[in-house]
Amino acid sequence: MTPHPVAVNFSVDSFTVELSDGRTLRVPYTVSPKLLTATPEQREAVRLSRSGLHWDQLTRTLASTDCRVTIPSGSFSPG
Repeated sequence: MTPHPVAVNFSVDSFTVELSDGRTLRVPYTVSPKLLTATPEQREAVRLSRSGLHWDQLTRTLASTDCRVTIPSGSFSPG
């Protein structure tokens, strides 16, 4: 079974996704031009589902299988 998002938290340059399998992943906004240019309010208007994260206002979806483009939380050191 593919892990699915159960919670999401936002910061200045990225968001973290907690997955059903216990992993926490950090995703930079640069993964999507729409997320990069969105307002904080637009980013926070996310809907979670078994298939992924959905931003209806931005017409953007990140599928659970897109997790391979993320950085595991705690392993990132800003340069």
